[in-house]
Amino acid sequence: NNITNNKIILNCYGSEDYSHITDTYKNMLLKIPYAMIPKFIEELHFKNPENNNICIPNKKEPFLKVYTDNKWVFKDKKSIIREMVDKNFSYLDSYYNQIGFETLDDTQKKRYNDFQHQIKDDKSETAGKVTKETELLLLNKDLSK
Repeated sequence: NNITNNKIILNCYGSEDYSHITDTYKNMLLKIPYAMIPKFIEELHFKNPENNNICIPNKKEPFLKVYTDNKWVFKDKKSIIREMVDKNFSYLDSYYNQIGFETLDDTQKKRYNDFQHQIKDDKSETAGKVTKETELLLLNKDLSK
């Protein structure tokens, strides 16, 4: 019998490790801007067990749990999800502005720029849809545990 013990040390929320996310993956996401943020959050938080630092313990409650300061704490679900969307869009948008735009053709750049303007407007339908899809991602990942 072989016994393997793997000890996973969680990264605190806000201090995630991005090293497993390649430029190739980011380039692929830029080509699908309206779906990129939930896909990026899934890759960041659920493909690397050390970043699995957020969960929705009860879908009926307005709270979620985040791992911060080496403990799990409840936070307001809407504000944390919006923060996740904003933070991860900023990360991908910075990548786009630095080198990602070079990998897109003119049609893809136009689609990305349209998305860029819509997501920055908190009252836009696009911003609401991305936030809702991110919440659904978190709910569905909790169901799969």
